[in-house]
Amino acid sequence: ENYEPRTQHRLRFINSFVFIIITLLIGLLIAISIFLMLSGSTPFSFGNLTIVVTCLYISVVPFLHRFSDLAAPLYLLASSVVGQLYFQFNIGTAQAGHTFFIFGAASLPFIFGTERKSLPFFATLILAGAYIVIDYYAPEFGPAIEDRPLFIIQTIKYLSMIIIFLAVYFTVRHALAVAENAENELQKERDRSEMLLQNILPDPIALRLKSDPEAIIADRHPDVAVLFADIVDFTPKAARLSPEELVQMLNRIFSEFDALVETHGLEKIKTVGDAYMVVAGIPDPVDDSTQAIAELALAIQDKTRELSEELGERIEVRIGIHAGEAVAGVIGTKKFAYDVWGDTVNTAARMEAFGTPNKIQVTEAVKDALYDRYRFAERGIVDIKGKGPMMLHFLEERIAS
Repeated sequence: ENYEPRTQHRLRFINSFVFIIITLLIGLLIAISIFLMLSGSTPFSFGNLTIVVTCLYISVVPFLHRFSDLAAPLYLLASSVVGQLYFQFNIGTAQAGHTFFIFGAASLPFIFGTERKSLPFFATLILAGAYIVIDYYAPEFGPAIEDRPLFIIQTIKYLSMIIIFLAVYFTVRHALAVAENAENELQKERDRSEMLLQNILPDPIALRLKSDPEAIIADRHPDVAVLFADIVDFTPKAARLSPEELVQMLNRIFSEFDALVETHGLEKIKTVGDAYMVVAGIPDPVDDSTQAIAELALAIQDKTRELSEELGERIEVRIGIHAGEAVAGVIGTKKFAYDVWGDTVNTAARMEAFGTPNKIQVTEAVKDALYDRYRFAERGIVDIKGKGPMMLHFLEERIAS
């Protein structure tokens, strides 16, 4: 539990590796014992005793992980070399037991980890050296089997070879299964990251950021429309609601607004408290950004009335709209955000701030762009902070065609 995920996968593989070896050795023990009894020999042989001892000493491997992630691999390496040297010099090479070293060498990158390149390489050289020593110096027929018939020795040799092939097969299959599971988990994380990125950023911007994470994303858009919507008297409502009720209500309202934005093909930029900001014409241009944002504003008004009836709570919104040019881009390195700046944004925010509940306040520029398609009510000249006197209008409805 105290290891990083990559090391945890490797240690789990070692545990599975040991389980596979013990299972196959027990199978070999049973097969040899049956064969010896059928041949009229006693199953209580030095070779079978060695198999039992091997199963016992490698069964402690999973308990070594608490000391170090290298404790188990080094223990397996040392015990295998010492055990095989002792075993082969007593049994002899005729039964080909030392060929287990070949299987061991193939398993070293899995048990030591691919991040360590030199250690499994030198461990492989140690196994190769032990194999050569046994093959060159150990007798063909050791003292423990000198009186054993040749056909028994050859049969045990072939049984051992079968076990080696099975060990290679099951170990490689398990390693591939572990790798496939890790790849699937990695893909899930990638999909989750991409989903989060797409929820934070517009799709075209997310693609640009993924292709070049170091790029500065900043674009000037000559024709955009900006909408700000703010819930009226939200602070008094917040004071009398529990935190859960407050968040639940805000989430319901803004989720409905999100659905409307998606339906109209526009781009939500952000929410700040109980304020909601949407743009048309960013990041991709639209045929008529001002009309698109006007349609959204009217839809928000309708949806707000529906929510008021459904929730049994009087919900009113102020909406402000302005159109013009703006700059959009990604800022931040950790909690980065896609945002929009410029006089168009500031003016739209002023339209909302100095607006009227349940009204869509627009500038003269918006009214001039839509006058032949929508009905407006003139509000008159209003002194807007930071802008001075401005002729303002209320967008009321679409003119039936």
